[in-house]
Amino acid sequence: MNTTKYFLFFTYFLVLLSCDNQRANFKYYSSFGKNINLKGKVIKNISDRIYPQSINIYKDKIIFCDYSSNPHFYAYQLPDFKFIASFGYQGKGPLDINSPVVWSQIQNGKIGIYQMNLMKFDFYHIDDLINNRVKKNQLNPSYMPPEINDAINIISLKNDIYIGTGVSSTGEYFVFNQKTKKFYWRDYFKFFDKKFNDRIIEYDLMSELNLGIIKIKPDKTMFVKTNIYNPLIHVYDNSMDLKFTIANKNITEPIIDDSKKFFSSKTKMYYTNCYLTDKFIYAVYRNCTLEEYNNYECDNVEIHTFDWEGNPVVKYLLNEGIAPLSPFVVDEQRLKIYTVNPKTEDSYYSIFNIK
Repeated sequence: MNTTKYFLFFTYFLVLLSCDNQRANFKYYSSFGKNINLKGKVIKNISDRIYPQSINIYKDKIIFCDYSSNPHFYAYQLPDFKFIASFGYQGKGPLDINSPVVWSQIQNGKIGIYQMNLMKFDFYHIDDLINNRVKKNQLNPSYMPPEINDAINIISLKNDIYIGTGVSSTGEYFVFNQKTKKFYWRDYFKFFDKKFNDRIIEYDLMSELNLGIIKIKPDKTMFVKTNIYNPLIHVYDNSMDLKFTIANKNITEPIIDDSKKFFSSKTKMYYTNCYLTDKFIYAVYRNCTLEEYNNYECDNVEIHTFDWEGNPVVKYLLNEGIAPLSPFVVDEQRLKIYTVNPKTEDSYYSIFNIK
């Protein structure tokens, strides 16, 4: 249970636009056009003093973020992984970062960082961070209201609009207008039948049921929410309208242990992270039960690829597991997938060729 709660607390990326399932446009799939087995190779050049929870690519650089290290960010040159710089040091100065920190998105050469202790969201120019030339007058922070509770996956959607949610959410997601200060929670998305939903409400499991990951498309026209406890992928436009939901035809309800009033250890875990490009939606399919996860037996990780019409394109089957927050990134230019896996010592960075 402790390991599960750890996963739930740090599964920080959660947002979904509220909509009745009757209104949803479902794109059902049962198989992929291609199934490709991949074998990972160890990346040896990266520091073993950090254990990143997030990875992203910016131009010809790969950036790792460790929420608990000091500094938090480490940039390496691609394709040879030559170290470039580290940044995001802990401190109380105007340009320092106050831990804990969550990296939310990269947009237009800027990195979005949310500092939980300060409830502050800000964008930093990546090149300025790397070259240590950030100035205070470049920053324009937004402060989240206390009503967000423990929400930590916060996304800057457009203009002054922020959306996000967390483990203790009281709705599917919140909407906050930084300019008008208007804040509200939206109703939960309910997919399963009334009998099942009544049990979820009785056991106060609605937040857990809707745990997932959100990411925003590079051009900010769309964003995606993947789900951990059901194989649904919701795709929205930047007006927060649900465009369609990608759903597996064989979807089943999560298993509830009534004696514990929680999900059974046999409950399956599905999409625990995603990565978006202008071409595709890449979603990590953990493909194991809570029991297997707690016993570190999730070794059959897959990456499911869909286009922006919701069509299944390719399934990548990895030959190893992935770290708790499923950190990965897809380098479409170099045809690589980079991951952080649960291995020990200096062998937990992997690279997969997808040529």
